[in-house]
Amino acid sequence: HLSGTTQPRRPDDYELQTEQESTASEEEMMRHMEEARARRSGGSDDNSPEDGLCSSMWTMQEELVLPQAHPRTKRMKASTLRSAFRIVAIVGAVGSLLLALQTVLRPAWLAQKEGNEARCHSV
Repeated sequence: HLSGTTQPRRPDDYELQTEQESTASEEEMMRHMEEARARRSGGSDDNSPEDGLCSSMWTMQEELVLPQAHPRTKRMKASTLRSAFRIVAIVGAVGSLLLALQTVLRPAWLAQKEGNEARCHSV
């Protein structure tokens, strides 16, 4: 439905306002399905864009939904906090990786440095 064209109600409110039940029996549902099939198959000769639609509740009208129309302030706050934690975790993981690389590669670097110094002093 297009925005503003319906007024949703709870089943209890519907029953109070219409004095009808908000549920349907299986027989009533089958009757409505058969009536819809009969309307579709016995349709008019003129081709309307809605001929191929399954239900009359679907329309060919489009509606642009903007994010600003539906504010999500609580979700944004949670999302910002989650992003901050994610950044801290990534920085921690990279730092841990660099520390592990230094621990592993330092002995080899020192050995190579000592070898180069020994060659320079022997000349």
